[in-house]
This record gives sequence, C-alpha cells and structure tokens, in this order.
Amino acid sequence: ITFILLLLIISLFSYLNIIKGNTLNILLFVTPIISFFTGSFYIGIKSKEKAYLNGIKHGFIYVLFLIIINLIFYRNIKSIIYYVILILTSILGSIIGKTKKRKS
Repeated sequence: ITFILLLLIISLFSYLNIIKGNTLNILLFVTPIISFFTGSFYIGIKSKEKAYLNGIKHGFIYVLFLIIINLIFYRNIKSIIYYVILILTSILGSIIGKTKKRKS
C-alpha cells in the first residue's frame, strides 16, 4: 500500500510538473526502498520470532515479483545490486520492527 501511495503522489507531482529530471529519478529509486522498509517493519512487529527470516521472505517474494514484471514488460533485469538493496532493506526493516516490539 505504501508503494502504491508513494507512486501515485510522485505521478501527480510529475504530471503537474512540480518535480522532473533527476529528482524524479531519485524518487522513483527511493520509493520501493521506503516501501520495503515499512512493509518489513510492520512484519517485524507482528512476527513471533526470527524477524530477519520474515524480512528475507518478504524481500524475496517482492523482488521476484518485480523481476517477473520487468521481464514481461521490459525484457531485461535492470540491476542485481538494486534488488539486493531491496532485500537488505526488507531484512533491516523487519529486524528494527522486532526490536521496536520488544521495547514496547
């Protein structure tokens, strides 16, 4: 939900010419990272144990989905480093979510 909401906001700003060029590219790069982190943070809060495993599962499922979408529409895989960043962000978010749950 975070990903879709952020993309809609970015699309609206782009349509209204509020953001363009490099700023738009940076936002399109950072949006999935923020989305993965918030999703994994929520998963980490809800997990009973081993939040990092839940983060890995969350990351791999969505990265696999993104790779399939890229192969269908663009016929290539952009960058493996970007997908690794998304998975690591997912793991980090779930770990932080789990520690946040312990402190509460």
